[in-house]
Amino acid sequence: MKLATLCTVVLLLSAPPLRTTVASPAPHRELEVHVWNHEGDVGPLSAGTKDDFWTRSGIHYLFNGTRLGGLSFGSAEPPQVSAVRVGPGGGLFVTARGSDVGWFVSSHDSEGRQLWMRPLGRVAPRGAAKGPTRHRDQEEPPSAVSFAEVIGVSADGSVLLSGWLQGCVDLAPEPSTFVDCATLDRAGKNTQAGQDAFPQLFFATRFDVHGRWEGSQTFPRLPVTGSAWSQAQDILALTLRGGWTGPISVHTPQTRGNSPSSGHSDARIYQAAVAFVDRHGRAQIALQLRSGTGTLIRSAVFDTLGQLWLLIDAEPSLELRGGDSKPMGMPLGRCATLLYLPNAGAPPRTAASVCTDISHSATIPMEQSLVAGPDGRVIVNMAPAELVDGDTLALPAQLPTDGERGAPRLVVTRGGVPDWSAQISTGSAVALTNGWTCFATLKSMACVRPTALDGRRQQPGDTQSTPTEPVKR
Repeated sequence: MKLATLCTVVLLLSAPPLRTTVASPAPHRELEVHVWNHEGDVGPLSAGTKDDFWTRSGIHYLFNGTRLGGLSFGSAEPPQVSAVRVGPGGGLFVTARGSDVGWFVSSHDSEGRQLWMRPLGRVAPRGAAKGPTRHRDQEEPPSAVSFAEVIGVSADGSVLLSGWLQGCVDLAPEPSTFVDCATLDRAGKNTQAGQDAFPQLFFATRFDVHGRWEGSQTFPRLPVTGSAWSQAQDILALTLRGGWTGPISVHTPQTRGNSPSSGHSDARIYQAAVAFVDRHGRAQIALQLRSGTGTLIRSAVFDTLGQLWLLIDAEPSLELRGGDSKPMGMPLGRCATLLYLPNAGAPPRTAASVCTDISHSATIPMEQSLVAGPDGRVIVNMAPAELVDGDTLALPAQLPTDGERGAPRLVVTRGGVPDWSAQISTGSAVALTNGWTCFATLKSMACVRPTALDGRRQQPGDTQSTPTEPVKR
């Protein structure tokens, strides 16, 4: 099956740095705030079903700092947690690595008590490999899952997780079987000769609410940098980086294989792309981006409307040619762009963009990320200071401020329209109900919320008008 290419965006800029923003004037507001000391590894936060959230270390907080409980596991030694996701009923799904079982996924009730646990990946016979699973100077790799994280929970409680494997691994629990191997010609990363790390293959696996395996997929040759899942459409979005020329395939439990082609053969141009994959393995390239020097999709997330938001970091360049010399690309600077795809077949739309010349490229943080929340909100963590306009709110005295002009900001949008922003440098903000945004600073946890548009403090159930879709540009 051919891999359809729906859209290509070319970033070969020779004009001076540009800035495009969406203005959103609003009455003056202030931030309500709750601040408290945090414990353990905060990591990415996971929003609960009400005004609550979980930290990656497994601590459960209310928006005002009240500690509600924590995760518990069956093992005596706490595992290393990679991700926590909350289901529609308040139950939790966790991916973690234990010292005795390796990587696993577990289900917990709303109080954090473990309900079931499933190890991820079993050692498969090396005879299943149709090619080397190591570089010439390496020993044979241990056959195992090397990383996993839960990326979403559906309305019926089924959980989707993704990760990487090395060697030959059976992703299905007994008595089922689903074997694949990270051979040099199938791996998506660590494929170049001389690398210390073993070749690795990207996969996705699904379990139902009771822990029954529902299937797996592997993605040969795909250099995956991130993943997002639309529960409403049951579509997995993969962000890719690299200049590949061979065919792209998706390996599913079905006996018939899919071998779609990327349709591009110019490996000289550095590429970033987004691929949509449904649960049956049908795939299509939804977006491709090119620039003369480099393009990277920093973050991708589906909002509550099913639209995919992308944060693009690009280095536009000017191509120089002279005499018989080979063309040479000269970087002009760096650009941060916020795009969204209304659906799989629609062209991308720009919500905001800012560019800087090469001497000020450090003002665009590499830690930028997106988080989706209720009410059509999308949060931009570590946003460049001038990425979007909106209601810029002063920090309450309880919160530390960088004070430096041009410092990264936290930006909250609603339906694609900037709502408010503040000089908050954090990579782990999360949106809760009733307007709360919670995040970690260096020494504390905090939750903030702007006052209502009439200047009063918001009350439970208050809402502000939210467009049903982002502003079209």
